[in-house]
Amino acid sequence: MKNIALFAALFAAAPASAAGRAGVLSFSLEGGAAQPLGTAWVRQNTKLGPNYGGSLHYGLSDHFEGMLSFDSVRMFKTRQVRVDTALVSVAHYYDLDGGFSPAVRLGVGPAVVYNARPDRLPSHNTFAVRFGGGLDYKLCDRLSTGLWADYLVASKAVRETPEVSAVTFGLSLRWTGGEVQPRTPKTAKAEPKGDDREPGEPKAAAAPEPAPAPAVETPAPAPAPAPKPAPKTRTRTKRPAPAAPASTETPAAVQEVPGE
Repeated sequence: MKNIALFAALFAAAPASAAGRAGVLSFSLEGGAAQPLGTAWVRQNTKLGPNYGGSLHYGLSDHFEGMLSFDSVRMFKTRQVRVDTALVSVAHYYDLDGGFSPAVRLGVGPAVVYNARPDRLPSHNTFAVRFGGGLDYKLCDRLSTGLWADYLVASKAVRETPEVSAVTFGLSLRWTGGEVQPRTPKTAKAEPKGDDREPGEPKAAAAPEPAPAPAVETPAPAPAPAPKPAPKTRTRTKRPAPAAPASTETPAAVQEVPGE
């Protein structure tokens, strides 16, 4: 258990790296061998045997992945000891140039151990822990391969049940589905321009800023003069002259004198 605690501390302190894994779903198959370890009973009744399984991966962030894996470890000798596990794991990747990605992983989950009880019962349920590391190599955008090594511990179920442990190692083949996210490019910081002055040369004065153009005020147009009112004309009415009074005298008849 001390080794597991130390591995978990190193796992949490691992530096982060970005490779565009967030939200990406992938599936992998693993196959290899398992070397039994543990108690004297386990070593006497088991031997090196095959190990195979599959995993479903999901990108939790650019450098962390969650895994759901199903594995079967077969270590047959005098007893057909087999350990089947269903583990939930977290893996941390360090992405290097050239397509290589070393990683560490830690997983826990239920396990079924077959033919490992001295009382000859066929199987028992228990709890398993797996931790280890590996190296992935990217063949193309969708396909990658890897080499992994882990330490698997299946704890005791009862006092009479031995603790079964083994070192597993093998190859993996992964297919990445969904949208492949490219690696996050690193943005280079702009370097400040160097000073090209000769030694002792005074620093050139900064160019003065151009003075703003004076504002020209355009006078407002004068209002048009109001039209003058037309002069008032008075019309005088002439009174008619009084008529002369009619004469009552009869004018004398004028006689024409002939020959005059």
